[in-house]
Parts: sequence; C-alpha cells; structure tokens
Amino acid sequence: MHDSILWIGDKEGLKGTVDDMIDMLADCGLALHIKKNGTLKRYIELKKTELPIKSIRLWRKEEISILPEGKEIMILERKALLGDSEFNLGEECDIKDGIYRIKEITPAYSKKTNARLKNSITVLIEIN
Repeated sequence: MHDSILWIGDKEGLKGTVDDMIDMLADCGLALHIKKNGTLKRYIELKKTELPIKSIRLWRKEEISILPEGKEIMILERKALLGDSEFNLGEECDIKDGIYRIKEITPAYSKKTNARLKNSITVLIEIN
C-alpha cells in the first residue's frame, strides 16, 4: 500500500484527494484547515487553547509592602488564602469558592485616581 493516493491534486477539472486529506488531518489536530477565497488561499493559524482568566482584587487592613508569591489561591466564604497570608476578597469580585491557579500577582490601583492601593493586590487566576 502506498500513501500517494491520499495526495492527488485537482487536475483537468477533476477533484483530487489532497484537500480532503488535509481537512481530515486538521480535524484530528494534525494539520491546519485551508480557507479558499477565489484563487487566494489563507491558512488558519492553530491557536493554543487557554483557560479563561479572571482578575480579582484582594485586600487586608495592613499595608502590603511585598507582593506575596504562590501558584495557587484558595477562595472560601469571601476570604482568600495565598501562601501563608489571608486576604479579603474585593466587594466587586464575583467568584465561587475553590482553588485556582495563579497566572500573575500585581499591585492594585484605584479606578478613580489610578493611585496604587497600599493594602490591595490584583491576582489573575485561571477559571476552569
């Protein structure tokens, strides 16, 4: 058996098998789909699927002088445990209790004045 039957191109008005073969491979995730617009062919870029990301604000009464580190955060009853530190969940945050992977931790800034909030941080988390 030889695979050349799968790669026959269009010729003299007859449809070959190459486009069907590429479509089948693309459907399996092994190739890219081809879109035709007249004589122009555009190749659709294969995009890596990423989990949705949500931004949450955490705060506490004390000033946060050093950004905490961690790979996961636990949210339970409007409280957040990040490493060994406990934080309150910002009022505007709507998130279910659970454990989430952390994408990034940054200082929080006021929406009104754009000033850094000394007792708040912003955490980007992946939502499953």
